[in-house]
Amino acid sequence: MFRLSWQTLRLLNGYMRVTKSAVPPRMHHYLIMIGVEPESQGKGVGKALLNHLLTTVSADRYSLGIALDTENEENIKIYRRFGFALSRETKFNDLPVYCMFYKKDTDL
Repeated sequence: MFRLSWQTLRLLNGYMRVTKSAVPPRMHHYLIMIGVEPESQGKGVGKALLNHLLTTVSADRYSLGIALDTENEENIKIYRRFGFALSRETKFNDLPVYCMFYKKDTDL
């Protein structure tokens, strides 16, 4: 059984409180983590993963879009290319947190 320490759980819950306040209250998807090994970067792997997620969310008639958080400011420009907008910039324990949201096109 996987167990987290109380200190880790407290940190995760605090982080989630901060980031949850930046997303709409309606149903949406949440991108927890995405990463590509350095030797595979620049080969379209991340793009394919994000495009698959966007297609999946587009087909979900109940979802408003996709929320994500990043601590790396350089990631903001990458996600913006896919239609995400910066919805909140904050800090958690001196860690910068950039909350982003992709609002899907509801006219489809």
